[in-house]
Amino acid sequence: ADIAWVEINNYTNIVLNNLNNLAWNGYNTLNSWFSEQSINENNQLTYHLNIQGKISSNQFSEVFGCTDLLANNYNPEATIDDNSCEYYNGPVWYVTTSEINSNADGSFNNPFTSIQSAVDISADSDTIMVNNGTYYESVYVTKNLTFLTEEGADSTIIDGNGSNGIEIEAGNPGSIDGFTFINCDKGFFVNNSDTYQVSNCIFKDNSTGFFSRRGTSITLKNSLFVDNSIGVKQDYYGNASLIINCTFDNTSTDLQWNPYWAIQEDLIIYNSIFQNQIVGHDQNPVYLYYCDYVEGNLGNYVYEMEGNITEDPLFIDVENGDYNLQTDSPCIDAGIADLNSNGVDDITDFIGLAPDMGAYEFGESSEIMAGDTNFDGFVDILDIVRTVNHILGNSEFNDDEFTAADFNTDGIVDVLDIVQIINYILNN
Repeated sequence: ADIAWVEINNYTNIVLNNLNNLAWNGYNTLNSWFSEQSINENNQLTYHLNIQGKISSNQFSEVFGCTDLLANNYNPEATIDDNSCEYYNGPVWYVTTSEINSNADGSFNNPFTSIQSAVDISADSDTIMVNNGTYYESVYVTKNLTFLTEEGADSTIIDGNGSNGIEIEAGNPGSIDGFTFINCDKGFFVNNSDTYQVSNCIFKDNSTGFFSRRGTSITLKNSLFVDNSIGVKQDYYGNASLIINCTFDNTSTDLQWNPYWAIQEDLIIYNSIFQNQIVGHDQNPVYLYYCDYVEGNLGNYVYEMEGNITEDPLFIDVENGDYNLQTDSPCIDAGIADLNSNGVDDITDFIGLAPDMGAYEFGESSEIMAGDTNFDGFVDILDIVRTVNHILGNSEFNDDEFTAADFNTDGIVDVLDIVQIINYILNN
């Protein structure tokens, strides 16, 4: 821009610190200095003040642009707003529990602090991305949305404080992945919403963990339902649904399936573990494939198909909420991968010969420790005994156990690994 230089002289009785880079009657000052100190006719000390500044060619002209500080294209030089402001418009809306941000717009750098705020501003087919933390709210949704978390269910919690955690309404399909729901009437409530998929979630200490009704077809995958009065319930015109690789251990009923008035809307369950009652309906039977349940807990219209067992699943530590499988659990490799018997595996992300039963695949929850063949977190005499039995042919290791036993990583489990495991124990 064109620059005009100006000087302002002979200001008196002014206290100045630093005038550089300050606005001075429309000018931007560059330098300032005093000179010619003297006594005037009124016996006052007078300074000669010199201010050097510059002025652009549009200094006093009207500048049109976006004047909103919250806009993406805010123009600090604009003097008149021309309605050109642009704002963050998704399609991914971010949420965090960190400090309230007055500039929050749902972007990655300026996330909302409530899930409901993100839902309200979103559009159909958008994604709500939630950072770790506990959210004390009841979220109401009337859109087709995908809910995701950045760090999974162990770190991302919705506490409903007696209300519903998330309620989906009005015929919109969608999905949710990686949340924990606690202290809710209904942790997740889907009503009249076509199809809905729930994956990798935890439902704990709710009246009902998951509840669906009115034309909703659900798919529940890799989720844990524990200490709810009812784990999963569907009623009143529900639709045919699937449950795959879930674990249920609730205070009263694990599953209540009675969508009645909807003829022959079946529930098919694969690779899941049940510790309490399963209840069906005469018009809407429940079919179990490759599941582990407690004998005597199957209600009317719940049918055993193939691959089911009635054995203790051997969870690691139920008292402390660890529903991973112990190394000798009968549920390991006891599931099925080809769900529709078409010769193609529908489940591919399993470890070992076949998928496990339950929400958590054995061996996936932690890094394999060299020598720790029973995955108890310690390398000790028990691991030596197991490795010796494998070498002698008395037992076989699965892939993860073999990796742990192959201490020197030469691809062979032999006496050299035994020696190194012993040395490790003696030195640690």
